[in-house]
Amino acid sequence: MKSLTSRLVATLVAAGMALAWMTVARAAAPSWSQAAPMLEPRLLMTATTLPDGRVLMAGGANAAGSVGMSSAEIYDPANDSWAATGALSQRRYYHVAVRLGDGRVLAAGGLGGDPAGSNTADIYDPATGEWSPAAPMHRIRVAASAVSLLDGRVLVIGGFDQGAVQVQMDAEIYDPATNTWTLTGPTAGPRFFATSQMLPDGRVLAAGGYDNIAFSSVDTAEVFDPQTNLWTPVLPMHASRVLPASVTFADGRVMVLGGSQAPTAMLWTDGEIFDPATGTWTLTTPSNGPGGIFTAAATRVDGSVLVVGGVVDTSNTPTNAAALYDPSTNSWSTAAPLAEAREAHAVVRIAGARSLVAGGLNAAGVEIFGAPNNPPIANAGADQSLQGCGECLAVALLDASASADADGDALSYTWSEGSSVLASTRHATTTAGFTVGTHIVTLTVTDGAGGRATDTVTITVNDAIASMSRQIAELQAQLAVAQTTIGGLNAALAQVEQDMRREFRNPQFTIPGQTPGSRVDALADAIAELNHGSKQQLYRQLQAP
Repeated sequence: MKSLTSRLVATLVAAGMALAWMTVARAAAPSWSQAAPMLEPRLLMTATTLPDGRVLMAGGANAAGSVGMSSAEIYDPANDSWAATGALSQRRYYHVAVRLGDGRVLAAGGLGGDPAGSNTADIYDPATGEWSPAAPMHRIRVAASAVSLLDGRVLVIGGFDQGAVQVQMDAEIYDPATNTWTLTGPTAGPRFFATSQMLPDGRVLAAGGYDNIAFSSVDTAEVFDPQTNLWTPVLPMHASRVLPASVTFADGRVMVLGGSQAPTAMLWTDGEIFDPATGTWTLTTPSNGPGGIFTAAATRVDGSVLVVGGVVDTSNTPTNAAALYDPSTNSWSTAAPLAEAREAHAVVRIAGARSLVAGGLNAAGVEIFGAPNNPPIANAGADQSLQGCGECLAVALLDASASADADGDALSYTWSEGSSVLASTRHATTTAGFTVGTHIVTLTVTDGAGGRATDTVTITVNDAIASMSRQIAELQAQLAVAQTTIGGLNAALAQVEQDMRREFRNPQFTIPGQTPGSRVDALADAIAELNHGSKQQLYRQLQAP
């Protein structure tokens, strides 16, 4: 590491040039607060957000930058604490780490073990807290860049082989489903200490970096298409940039900021924005503070970009400056400075619309940028009425999808009845079974910063068998009444028939119809049609076909 770093620094300070600063208006911004310190100070580590909102810091070098590290630790923003976790298979710095689709984390390449660099890879499983070896890459890749593709595979781009003293002019893709690496087509040019970001259509932009071990920086950029496995050059940036930071805006544009131009050692505090719709680059104004090399940047919930620290002049001294960039106005605002100057650190968005800044050369503390956390709003849904039975459970859909968080945090949901937990999940909906009776269910919604809110829903389970028994009893009563009514009607019809047989002197006479109702209708119709006439006419009316 010393040989690489010393050569890099020597190149950057060679020109001894001062920067011209642009004055920008100071705007109100959230404040900084101290967080719990890391268990081991480190720099050049990777910082990866896990699915549950915790942050995995893996590898790196010790705070003085003299020894590589294999250890890893996790920050939990919900309780402001760090916990040790499993170690990498070897020391790694200048490596890459990317979260896989299933929540595991792939770490690959870097320095720290073999002086030539590494082609090995490890996978971290948050469920077990352990790393396991993955298949090795085809190439040694130090100071590469990496992006997770839309299909869940991981693209690792460029890098150099310190043993062979060569810069890699290709990339390779890791498939977690098969634990295999596949080389892509050749890149338009070799690059390391570059940057890369995903574009909205699934392609990947790679830009800047060095193209040789002599530390000549490049302004070139290219795009990789996973569908064709090919790289295509795009328009170059306005300046060559080594060790820049980069972010992707919500609208899909990519900002590459800071970095340096070698061998002139010009250090940049501005950025430039790539628009994939037009394939063009647009310069921003300078940040008036952070940037240069070994800076760090991350998007915030409101769409702005927080840029902190870095080496911004040829004294090779890191800065504690911080700034916010607004993509909608193409403007910078100065943020309050860090408590410690930092380079080779990490900044990560965490719950509560906050940003975590950790690590860096000779930086021991951890700082959080943001306003006080907004607690979530819990909504347990409408009360429910279900059918059950004495010996079975009625299944209810517990729906917290109307719950919300103003900071945009991922939420967790716990459903309980009294002291019994029915379900604890990160999904807004779940199911639970309930016995006959009335149940008051409490929903507790928790955000990643520890904020909580509760709501209740009443679930009433009616005994379906008892209800059916009551309905059957009612039907039986109605049937008894009906049977009584029908019996009386039949008796009345029989008496009418007897009277008519005597009147008509026809013992075979019957009132037509198949049911008591139809016989009554026939009799009523016949009588209604007689305005005048004799009994014989009534008889003929009833006997008419």
